[in-house]
Amino acid sequence: MDHYPSVDVYGEVPAGGATRQRPAIENVAMAVLGPMSQLVKWTMGLSPLFVRPCVVVLGYRSGREGPELLLTQRAGHMRTYASTWVFPGGHIDPGEEPAMAATREFEEETGQKMKADELELIGTWQARVPHKLRQYIILIYAGKIENTEEPLALDPIEVQSAAWIRKDIAKLLCCKEQPIGDVNIPVLTVPEEKKRLSLLEKKTGTVQAGTRIIQLHEKVMSVASMRRGLAAGHRFGVAVWLEKNKKL
Repeated sequence: MDHYPSVDVYGEVPAGGATRQRPAIENVAMAVLGPMSQLVKWTMGLSPLFVRPCVVVLGYRSGREGPELLLTQRAGHMRTYASTWVFPGGHIDPGEEPAMAATREFEEETGQKMKADELELIGTWQARVPHKLRQYIILIYAGKIENTEEPLALDPIEVQSAAWIRKDIAKLLCCKEQPIGDVNIPVLTVPEEKKRLSLLEKKTGTVQAGTRIIQLHEKVMSVASMRRGLAAGHRFGVAVWLEKNKKL
């Protein structure tokens, strides 16, 4: 069962046998397994794997009707999970604490700040990707966004849309069998011209450093369509978050 697996984690071992710099895997093991953090190799057949730890963050703010989760849609040109709805996140840099990686990725993708020591690890997910020699263990964190008065500053190279998700909408997203009907929610989208400019900057190596505020366009999207495009591990994260925050 993939949901909240008790996974075994080890550093990256390329198929060719060459060494590769890896994250502080003992930190990842402690984050995932706590006191049970004995590292052993996870194998698939006779092939060595790249088992890479990643982080995602379910960041939320206080809304009029309760907490609202910030969900993002990956850019359509991304190599993996293109146009998929996910929570902000990414890889852990070598030597980086998982919670620090989570706050860094969250700010890079959304412009919103969070405190690493206030994040809670609420679950783990074994990601399934087509490349059998590269698999991922996702550490799922949750926490409250520091200052929601700051406007969203989406990274147009990685993110094309974002939406604030109320608890009632979150319940619809995490239950694939529950009928939705004609329910729509507002979605903030990066303008097409900004997407093209950002791709050009990336290709030519002229990407400017620092956060740039982009005037986002507000559109309406059906919850049914969003649910179809929500990655499985992130749907699981929503379900766990709802279970842990029934009183919010």
